[in-house]
Amino acid sequence: MKVIRDDLGNVMATFDSWQETVNAAYISGAKSPAHIVSDGDLAIASAIDMTYGNQTNHQLCQFHLLREYLRNIGDSGFSEALKLLRSENLAQARIHAEHAVYLSEGKAEYWCSKVLSKGLAHLASGQSRYKTTSLLERLNRELRRRERMGTWWNPHNLLVLLQRRGLITSTT
Repeated sequence: MKVIRDDLGNVMATFDSWQETVNAAYISGAKSPAHIVSDGDLAIASAIDMTYGNQTNHQLCQFHLLREYLRNIGDSGFSEALKLLRSENLAQARIHAEHAVYLSEGKAEYWCSKVLSKGLAHLASGQSRYKTTSLLERLNRELRRRERMGTWWNPHNLLVLLQRRGLITSTT
């Protein structure tokens, strides 16, 4: 199950597939959003492409990009990777990307090209940084943990969990 929240933290909807989610957002009025930020899941990218085509920027979440850097490349060049994601313009970002590739002995080349193409889409339109909320990340971690443990989910249990995490205010 996927949970979608608005900017204020209100649960907008729950869905079984990302295509349903993106289509529902389109039908509810999000006809041409400037940016959509996600963790880079291929199903999400496909759903966005099928619904919006090239009418919107699909940006990768910077939290997920940093986690990917540490998992695949390690600590070498990590400080430059942070500076790359915090860049205020694309010229500055390219300089930090070159340094990260150098410091990681070339290991960060693919990651940096991915960041420059999909992780800094907001810079092209002058927007501020985007990332997912840590509250939602904690909820996703809890859901994955319970799935691994084989905890049975019924609708009431899920609503109670969402309420405890502050994602909804009432279970009624």
